[in-house]
Parts: sequence; C-alpha cells; structure tokens
Amino acid sequence: MFEAIEIKAYKNDNKLSKIFSNGCLLYEDDEQKVFASNNYSVIEDGKKTFINKGKEIWFFPKNKLFNIMWFLEQNKTLFFINIASPISDKNIYIDYDIDIKVNKDGQYQILDLANFNKNRFLYKYDETIVNNVWDTVDELKKIIKNKEKWFNKKYLENILKNESVYKWINQE
Repeated sequence: MFEAIEIKAYKNDNKLSKIFSNGCLLYEDDEQKVFASNNYSVIEDGKKTFINKGKEIWFFPKNKLFNIMWFLEQNKTLFFINIASPISDKNIYIDYDIDIKVNKDGQYQILDLANFNKNRFLYKYDETIVNNVWDTVDELKKIIKNKEKWFNKKYLENILKNESVYKWINQE
C-alpha cells in the first residue's frame, strides 16, 4: 500500500552520514512532507547501528531548518528534532548536528552542542548557516514552550485524521 523509501542525511561536506530505511511518504502539502516508519533501521557510517522500534511520523517542514520525529508508541521521549536543511525532492537533507529531545511533559533537552561546535569548523559551515542554526534553536524553544503546531495536541489529532495517516496507522 505504501512504497518503502530511504531518507538520507549528509554532512555539510556532502559525506553520507545516515540512511533511514523502512520509511514511506504519507503525504505532502505546501508546508511539509510527512513520512512514517515502523521499526525503521538506521545505517550510520556504512554500518547498521540500530533499529528504532515502534511507529513514528516524521515531519519535514519545507521552509524550516529542522525536521521532527513524533513517536506514536512513546515511552519518555515524544519528539526528536534534528536541526537540518529542508529535505530535497530526493529525500535528502543536511544534518547540522544539534538535536532536541522533547519529553511527554513538554520538557526538552538540547543535544550534541559539542558536535555542532566541532563540526562547524570541520565541515566549514559559513556564518549564515551558523546564525540560522542558532535562530532555529531559539524558534523551536518558543514553539515547544507555547505548544504550537507540531507540539499542539489539536494539531496532532488533525494529523491522525488525515486519510493517508489513518490508513498507515491502521494497516495490518
């Protein structure tokens, strides 16, 4: 019913960083692409590193420097946000290292700041990228705190009512 696809993450020097397998495109609109996966595997640096158990919906806003994984069968973490370029038509994005983990209670933790600070020199992030990354982190902190868009219960309930999302969740 849903065609399996891969999503690829590269570093700023065009080196492949991760391949996410077992995903599918649920829908695309003017604002975002919405993917889903069930037990996706991640290949990092050419080696299979882990399989993420459970169902996730993955939002890729078209004009934002982040993407958001929503864990439907969550334990403590409800969302995982990658600071990254918008996804391309070929399902590729550039990973800018910083991640944000959001728990069910709305508390968040910013991860991998040391990696960003190291890689911004290693991969020669230009000043515009660095400034945009920090602006994006600030924007996300406000969106999370104010429970806007992806972090709003009514918005997520509406996502679940989307025909493609509903079919994917309820497939056997």
